Amino acid sequence: MKRFFILILFVPTIAFCQDVNRKVSTADSLESVKAVAFFDKEIINYPNQADYYFERGRAKINLKDFNGALQDLNKAVSLNYNQELAFIDRGRLKDQLGDFAAAIADYDQAILIKPTGVAYYNRGLANHSLNNFAEAVQDYDKAIALDARPDFYYSRGMAKIALKDKAGALADLDKTILVSPTPEDAYFARGNLKNDQNDVKGALADYSQVIAINPLNMEAYNARMIASLITRNFAGAVTDADKIIAADPKNATAYFNRAYSKRSLNNFKGAIEDYTKSIELDSQNSDAYNNRGLVKHLMKNDAAACSDFKKAAQMGNKIAKDNVLHFCK
Repeated sequence: MKRFFILILFVPTIAFCQDVNRKVSTADSLESVKAVAFFDKEIINYPNQADYYFERGRAKINLKDFNGALQDLNKAVSLNYNQELAFIDRGRLKDQLGDFAAAIADYDQAILIKPTGVAYYNRGLANHSLNNFAEAVQDYDKAIALDARPDFYYSRGMAKIALKDKAGALADLDKTILVSPTPEDAYFARGNLKNDQNDVKGALADYSQVIAINPLNMEAYNARMIASLITRNFAGAVTDADKIIAADPKNATAYFNRAYSKRSLNNFKGAIEDYTKSIELDSQNSDAYNNRGLVKHLMKNDAAACSDFKKAAQMGNKIAKDNVLHFCK
């Protein structure tokens, strides 16, 4: 009996991001511009007033003038501005500039002045960025003990994933979803975690929650498409691939997976079209040639099928080499 060989290309994404840039409205930006202008004048008259440098630095953060903000916060600290917020803000700027060790030193100082949940949380983020996951969890523990915010639970959950503490991570993501008004990232991370634990149906439900919260989240459509392929929900996979391709017409992988789904739904013409488009966008994907050859074989076009099998085999595809032996004379 002849064998058919086919490969699905899965590209799951877990994604983790430390965002220290608050989105600033136009009105806030205008107020920040006014604040900078005001403190420029005041500093001329009172050059040793530490809080003026601190406030001007915070305004510059809103305007994303990070280097200018860092200079002002340095000046405020040098004038003995002994408030933990100055060290926290300066630590965040150093995080933004990639100097995580220096950021941790600032958070240490902030904690000495006043141990707040925000200070411990930001130190945890910096440790996380340095892959010091155990230290990050300890900081998140202290942050949660002082101020149990949804993002604190979420970040601790992500650190626990890195430490392979899946049960602890799941508990933290559950808590985030329970207490957060918009738990988009937590649902996505929990979906990935469930998928990793072979709870594909649970993952599907979480990815659907992400999409319900943010219908423009293409990562969620991609993850749900893959989960649908695993559960053989090919119609659902096609629907999600349609969304991905509409947003990114040059996504070769989405065409590839949609082609596989269409082939499984016996839409051979549509599968051929999608594999052809995938090859057009990524001519080095030997699996696309091999799979297109299989569909052509199912359509009784063995000459064209063998052309694709041979092309894939020449590219080193072992499955295609077997198909050449089985189907081509």
